[in-house]
Amino acid sequence: MYDQNEMVLEIVARLTELSGAPCKKKVQKIIYLLEERSVNMGFDYKLHIYGPYSEDLDYTICSLKASNALEITYGNKGHILKCRNEIEPENITDSMEAVLRNFGRKTPRQLELLTTTLFAERHVDDKDEESIMHAVKKIKGQKFSFDQIKTAITLLRETGYIGA
Repeated sequence: MYDQNEMVLEIVARLTELSGAPCKKKVQKIIYLLEERSVNMGFDYKLHIYGPYSEDLDYTICSLKASNALEITYGNKGHILKCRNEIEPENITDSMEAVLRNFGRKTPRQLELLTTTLFAERHVDDKDEESIMHAVKKIKGQKFSFDQIKTAITLLRETGYIGA
């Protein structure tokens, strides 16, 4: 298992390089995708308002802020995270980099849909597209259309998260 503090800082730094300083929601979703890619960072997830959420990850982020390793600014785009010091991504493996490159430029809303879809797929008995789409609709209501959910399923298949 990775050192959670180091990994969170490295992921925030790498996301900042890819698409600017990320918000907490984006970090939550990216780390969920990493965990689902068998990167054991030790965070447990449950379903929350914006999809999969880890209380432990939120605590880690707050601890990093308290130790002055991370800066959190509050604005209209959420809680924006910035590393206070230069961070070299020493622990990011090739498979982690692939997840960051595939999803790091997605918006928090897009990541919400993708991770909720993946969470739903992991928790439905029937893994067919229709069952997954209805599970996401049950969780999210009218927030996302069936076409948007279908596009999310396609991307998750293309990136190997969901079987064909």
